[in-house]
Amino acid sequence: MRDTQPRIEKPTEFVLNEPYEGTNTLVLSPTASLTLSWSQPNYGVGTVPEYQLEIAPDESFADPIVLPTIYTIAKATVSGEVLAKQIQDAQGWESSDDVPATPLTYYVRVKSVIPNWEEGTIYSNAWPLSLLPYYVVSAPRDLYLVGQPEGWDIAGNENWILKETGIETNIYEGSFDIPAGEFQFRFYTKTGNWELNSVGSQDDDSPVEIALTDGEYIGAVFYDPNTEKSGKGSWQISDWAGGVVTITVDLKNMSIKIVSGAVAKVLYVVGACSANAWNIDDSGTVLTETPAGSGIYEGEFDVAADSFTFRIYSEPGEWNANSLGSISGYADESDADTNISLPYSGNVFDGKGKWAVPGWAGGKIHVKLNLTDMTIDIVSAE
Repeated sequence: MRDTQPRIEKPTEFVLNEPYEGTNTLVLSPTASLTLSWSQPNYGVGTVPEYQLEIAPDESFADPIVLPTIYTIAKATVSGEVLAKQIQDAQGWESSDDVPATPLTYYVRVKSVIPNWEEGTIYSNAWPLSLLPYYVVSAPRDLYLVGQPEGWDIAGNENWILKETGIETNIYEGSFDIPAGEFQFRFYTKTGNWELNSVGSQDDDSPVEIALTDGEYIGAVFYDPNTEKSGKGSWQISDWAGGVVTITVDLKNMSIKIVSGAVAKVLYVVGACSANAWNIDDSGTVLTETPAGSGIYEGEFDVAADSFTFRIYSEPGEWNANSLGSISGYADESDADTNISLPYSGNVFDGKGKWAVPGWAGGKIHVKLNLTDMTIDIVSAE
């Protein structure tokens, strides 16, 4: 008897349609996106393949970047942030200084697979993309103190690191106990090379004597990552008797502030649950750095019934900047609730997503936010 049952077949046709952008340059950003569509491969019978996008700098796809999302429909929208981060990781860029100012050409194709059937794998045709990348900062960066206190080790020391106050603020803070007679140092944005990425008191490789007047010093910094041997000057207090100082290096305004003692910083809880509900200028509810200089912020506060909604800000006053939230980005679609239950542990992003507990009955909570690894823990404190 002739077998007339339909059978799945090895596909021979698979077409990726021309991207909507065509030959135009797509300027990558958290709010930009790439939309693609394709035909379903001719498997002969109705089936649901799994699709994954690949990009590569040439048509050979010898070492493609495989984008993480798996699709089961014949279209996809990829955020500009995902594309930029994948290219950044593949290129090995370590800061915005490494990112080219002109568009890059990448090719995109689609891989179709039938799980557990290797012969069902097929690749679509490829289309060229013109992409203008940007540097994606997924966590606050480090600034390395290099000098007498840490032994003039250009490899850096994890105990002598200033942490960025928030993602891409370009402001770094840290508290350090500097031994007597060892107050001489400068900073590096990257370790390993004495002649590059130095942040100093002047360009000349010699110390500048300073003093903490009324417990404080404010001065200028010299930093040019594109010029060798710039920013090589150190800050020095020759008669330093020893003690704790808190250092703030502002690479946005090219300034430095050194004060006596450890200074604990705060983050601002803004939401329906804050003391001054949804007040971006004065939320009335904060998380305090514990201990000072650790990058770990904690706080306990009461949350009224049906009011468990908040995000966190490193600086008050501006809704679309300095936000630490549950969802990345500042576009309208990022301003959404992430529904959770307690106890909760999760990631923190540069964006406006909000943590929310629907139907919250009321009670005290404890929040711990770690800026060193961009995580948050929320538990009931009752």
